[in-house]
Amino acid sequence: MESTNRTRPSWVDNTIYPFRDNWMIIDGHTIHYVDEGPRDKPVLLFVHPGPGWSFTYRYHIRELSHDFRCVAPDFPGYGLSHAANGYHYTLSEQAEVLTRFVQALHLDNIIVWANDAGGPISILGLAPIS
Repeated sequence: MESTNRTRPSWVDNTIYPFRDNWMIIDGHTIHYVDEGPRDKPVLLFVHPGPGWSFTYRYHIRELSHDFRCVAPDFPGYGLSHAANGYHYTLSEQAEVLTRFVQALHLDNIIVWANDAGGPISILGLAPIS
């Protein structure tokens, strides 16, 4: 997986979303994610639903990043991520991206925090790598 640096768009309010931006390329998608907190703590993996993005979890990340490593990706085409051509936004495609994302960051000791469609995406994406 390649890494890339991008610039945060001016429409993102840094006072309410004060996190460092991280980027990686997965299967041609430019994936934005938040990774805050100590690396030696359990991982809280925030999985957003349909039209959401990591911004959805900004308050949770701010409060919990002292005791957990808080990781929140934006799925392709949502938030600050960009989808590659041919992406269809299906749960199975999002699950595949989540699998590759977790593998790329070598995440383990994960606690999943998901709601709505984030639940099935997490089950589909994380079950094969458990």
